Amino acid sequence: SAASVAGSFLPYHWFTVYDGDNTFSVTISNEYLPFFYEMGLLSCNPYPISVIAPGVSVLDDGEGVYLENSAGPGGAPVYTAELLNRTLNDPLTGYRTHPSVVSGPYMLTSFDGTTAEFIRNPYFKGTAEGEMPLIETITYTLCDNDTMIAKLENGEFDLLNKVTNVSTISEGIDYMAGGEAGMSNYPRIGLSYISFAWERPTVSSRNVRQAIAYCMDRNAVVADYTGNFGIRVDGYYGVGQWMYGVVNGTVAPPVDPPENQFDPVAMAEYERELEAWQELSLENLTDYELDPDRARALLESDGWTLNADGVREKWINGERVTLDLSMLIPEGNRIADAFEEYLIPNLEQVGIRLTMKEASMPDILKEAYKVESRDVDMIYFASNFEMIFDPSVFFILNNGLDENWSLTNHTDRTVYDLAVDMRKTEPGEVLEYMQKWVAFQEQFNSVLPMIPIYSNVYFDFYTNLLNDYEISERSTWGEAIIGATKASIPEIPEEEITDEIDTGDGSGTMTIEDF
Repeated sequence: SAASVAGSFLPYHWFTVYDGDNTFSVTISNEYLPFFYEMGLLSCNPYPISVIAPGVSVLDDGEGVYLENSAGPGGAPVYTAELLNRTLNDPLTGYRTHPSVVSGPYMLTSFDGTTAEFIRNPYFKGTAEGEMPLIETITYTLCDNDTMIAKLENGEFDLLNKVTNVSTISEGIDYMAGGEAGMSNYPRIGLSYISFAWERPTVSSRNVRQAIAYCMDRNAVVADYTGNFGIRVDGYYGVGQWMYGVVNGTVAPPVDPPENQFDPVAMAEYERELEAWQELSLENLTDYELDPDRARALLESDGWTLNADGVREKWINGERVTLDLSMLIPEGNRIADAFEEYLIPNLEQVGIRLTMKEASMPDILKEAYKVESRDVDMIYFASNFEMIFDPSVFFILNNGLDENWSLTNHTDRTVYDLAVDMRKTEPGEVLEYMQKWVAFQEQFNSVLPMIPIYSNVYFDFYTNLLNDYEISERSTWGEAIIGATKASIPEIPEEEITDEIDTGDGSGTMTIEDF
């Protein structure tokens, strides 16, 4: 219903003005303009206010939509942070993990932190292209690299989404070669990384973060885990982003030669612009190649000395801080083996002890997004970007509240300011945007709120019974599954199993069992 469109989870202030019962307009605040992806600000999704903020009304007096905070018992306001925390984050009923009323093609019926069950949403009106969900139920779950291809073979799974590990990919390609499975691959719009918890004195220093980076043989880690299907990255980008394509030359710059190529003025301007595009480069990013001596020097210059146990320590604000670090990693992730070989021994050489702790993805996300207080120094996981790339949302500085959107609690103002400057580019000024994108990557690379590791090509494997699953043409599997169908294997009556079939070439007959 129109009344459900009560605001936005986007970080940009806008308000709606209703025009009748079925349409509304969106007005962007000048505070958030210019914005490079300006049309993206007009995208909004309806959320059920009766579920997320019961007792709160959406009103429109002609000057824009606003929320009326109905008074509770004793005149207390209803619309509070406590209310939203309960309706959004309650582990059993919260809308974030148990949405009861939705506008999308499927409805979530159950979720235990690992496996989610979906059914078709009978109220879904179709995509912009008129597609409707054709598969009635979907089960979505985590799967282990060691067993996923076998489970695809035995019919336990119909689709494997975003396969990354090189051994699993090779196993899937071998299975597909037998003609019993399909495969799609597509470049990732995201990356994997180790995120630092800057609020902890162990990793709050740039020297320590850079020293840890110099202790990882990232080339070996990437080769071990992704093989030829991934590349090392040195900034906050993914190989599937158009910006990366521009700087590495796989995407042509949007510069057309003048119609009159005999006009010296026009040609000179064209060549100047083309040269500016050709100057775009990530060559100024530090590659942090494996260099324990450089790491050791950084730690010593920062005042970290070895104790009797061979672990570096330092007095900070009257407290003895030891570089005895812990890192969360998703349970069952094979990249842990690569870290054991190509990171931990090198850290020990320079006086840093690192203990890896496996945890479930729900627990890792709680730590990463600071749902609860965290007691780890580093977290390994990965992120995929939205099509509208705006890292300022994730690198915002703490504004004095207990929580903020930054995964790292970083304190570098320049990273945030450069991200804001990038988004504030006028639409259409692509060269200017790219120049700002490079500047942001250079500052990120220097400050290292995270250690970027790899971006890769994703592989999806699926049964031949899954038809019209066009993941390479869509942003996500959730979009690709709309319009896809799963064929059923017809049951053959038992009495027909040995019926003879004429081959039609006079060579005789064979039974179905022979096919």
